Amino acid sequence: MQIDWSQVRVHLRSTVRLRWRHGVSIDPWWDHRVRSVNATLRAQSLWYFWAGRGRMKLRAGWQDLQPGSCVWLTPGWSYQTTQDPKDPLGMNLIQFDLIEPDGSVRSCDHNQPGELVKLPSASMVEQITSRIIELLMGAGLSEAWIVRDGPVRQVATALLTALLMDLDAATDTAPITAESGLAQHQFYLIKNILDERTVSPESFPSVTQIARQHGFSRGHFTRVFQKVTGLPPNEFFIRRRIDRACNLLRGSPLTISQIAEALGYQNVHFFSRQFKHRVGVTPVVFRKSGEPSADAHRVSE
Repeated sequence: MQIDWSQVRVHLRSTVRLRWRHGVSIDPWWDHRVRSVNATLRAQSLWYFWAGRGRMKLRAGWQDLQPGSCVWLTPGWSYQTTQDPKDPLGMNLIQFDLIEPDGSVRSCDHNQPGELVKLPSASMVEQITSRIIELLMGAGLSEAWIVRDGPVRQVATALLTALLMDLDAATDTAPITAESGLAQHQFYLIKNILDERTVSPESFPSVTQIARQHGFSRGHFTRVFQKVTGLPPNEFFIRRRIDRACNLLRGSPLTISQIAEALGYQNVHFFSRQFKHRVGVTPVVFRKSGEPSADAHRVSE
């Protein structure tokens, strides 16, 4: 992780769910040339795009935006954004500060996750950001979208904290590199599948379905996938999800049931059995000890 989460807390500032106007490339509300208040961010901000096509100018240059794109933006930069006039952007926006133990706002000058976030699960991020917005809209927001104090805000802050920790932890995943003799187009195809697919066994297509969608036989797809990742497809995604569960159990206030739901499980008992099979202890025991048993399987290999 880039951030020491034991030393900071999240202060939720504002949040909104919106769809840009149809037929314009730059919505006047977000045009830095028209509305100077939006020209430079004054807090950290998480933007999840659930619809539309567009582009955003990050510090590293222009990046394409599409459903499933997520950016973690920091103060001091004018994030210019444009869209396809025929396919307007839809986004969940959450603005926040990270507060140091002394009460000061954490600086973003170092140890910060990258702006373009590689999501562990796009569906999970959409669900959690939508739930945060739904909670706060129910509690009542001012016209300036300022989040009011109260118990509902505490729940929303806990969800946001867990999500930010999970996104930060995703940056720790070692990059997958192409092996000698593997065709480049097959390598990048597998990488794209890893980026765009959810990991829920209830919603994730079967290996046969994925193979057919991309013009492979099941056997060939499995061999290529395993050559890239080192694991069969089903086992790879299960381990990815269990790995994220470990991060949430270590550092988030979410209950076991909430973690299971956030990761796409329909049944908390199935989640517990799958977790114990690969980690060696139940989620409850893991949370208490913070570590797997001595004879546990390695979650990420």
